[in-house]
Amino acid sequence: MKNILITIENGFSSRYIVRSGLVNSLSSKIDGQIYIAVPNVINFVESVNILMNNIKIIQQPLLPTLPFIRHKLLELINQIQIFGMPNDPKYSALWIKKYIFKNNSNKSFSRKFFILFLANIHSRFGVVRKLCKLIVCKYQTDKNFTKILTELKINEIVLDGISSLIPINTYWISSGKHLGIKTTTILTNWDHPTTRGHQTIESDKYLVWGNSMKEEMSKYQDLPSHKIKEVGSIIFDYYSNKAFLIHHNKHNYPNGQLNGNYILLLTNSPYFPHNFSIIKFVQSIIPNDKKLLVRLHPLYANITFEKEMDHHKNFEKKHKNITYIYPKSECRGLPGDMNMDEIQLSSLLVANSNMIITTMSTMVLDAIILNKSLINIAFDWKKGELIPQKMSLQDYRIHVNRVKDSSNIIHSRSKLEFKSMILKYLNNGQHFSNKKQNIHHLVVKQECGQIDGLVSERIVRHLIA
Repeated sequence: MKNILITIENGFSSRYIVRSGLVNSLSSKIDGQIYIAVPNVINFVESVNILMNNIKIIQQPLLPTLPFIRHKLLELINQIQIFGMPNDPKYSALWIKKYIFKNNSNKSFSRKFFILFLANIHSRFGVVRKLCKLIVCKYQTDKNFTKILTELKINEIVLDGISSLIPINTYWISSGKHLGIKTTTILTNWDHPTTRGHQTIESDKYLVWGNSMKEEMSKYQDLPSHKIKEVGSIIFDYYSNKAFLIHHNKHNYPNGQLNGNYILLLTNSPYFPHNFSIIKFVQSIIPNDKKLLVRLHPLYANITFEKEMDHHKNFEKKHKNITYIYPKSECRGLPGDMNMDEIQLSSLLVANSNMIITTMSTMVLDAIILNKSLINIAFDWKKGELIPQKMSLQDYRIHVNRVKDSSNIIHSRSKLEFKSMILKYLNNGQHFSNKKQNIHHLVVKQECGQIDGLVSERIVRHLIA
């Protein structure tokens, strides 16, 4: 009998692992139990349809309060791991160092210098990185985690992101190692290998999208190749299902249906401060006889952003050429979650649009796969501003630079250039193409892996092996 524990810490993980049907497929292949550990059982059960009897939802343990000295030691190591990235100017997470240090007034200059000194040593010497992971494994444990694993007789732990991204996963991995339980990490997002710093602790196996992600995990996360398996991405696997991209009456389409006569603007996270300014700017350029659809980021469904949602709704009422697609409030249980109807609608919006405008989100890969014309806002909204999400195509954005030459993507590097691109497109209606179709197909293969409808099967095979 094989009992599997799956951690779901946020809505993006829920979409990838649960709502995709992956967990149901896995449950039909094992003779044991699947336990899904979530932050809030009641909210999760209410919003997610679990079909199989051998799937149980359990409560994630709270992060423990550690003894003072141990807490300070682990805190220091964590900071070193965040800032101690490889000395590579293209490494995406370098902006974290600048942002955190500039905005953290609680730390003295001497303490900041000390952390950066240790981080520099961490980035240069692999033996130091291994030592940090050993310390984390030894001391970042808690009896509540080991108790759950023991009582439920867990044989394997499946994690929804690398340990530097989700702190609670560090406890699951370290507890699993102490008990001799194998761990598998599923990478659910495109930028995780290069934007979240160095891992606090390693899993036994990693399931990645394509070869690019595999190389990143090897180069920047110190992983041997035998630990990394290419399986593709479930979020793109939908596109191999023709029925998924067919209109259904269950969706509330803008103006009754998606007829392809619109420009689609995909916003950044609501934590990005300039979403509304960008929307106003784009709306002012689009002629009144053209339709602008704005799909708000799923995190806007969180009750924290109700005022921002009202702001957008008031703006929509005042302008006839703009229609918003709002995330559903029923998915508030896990920030960023979307039900399958929303996931399908999001794909349909991309598939049926004339053109897409974005700030280089993961949705750019959807546009490449579906061969849609896309303008990327590739300039910082305020010159010299230091914010968590920068948009300019600087060298530190590794994953962005790999797709910048794809055949259907155009990068605007200023407001003036953006306006010129929009008007040029609207005037001649031509599809963007720079005759680099070979690059286009290579990007899809390297970044997304296989798009064949079989990603779930490959993941299940690795988990039950």
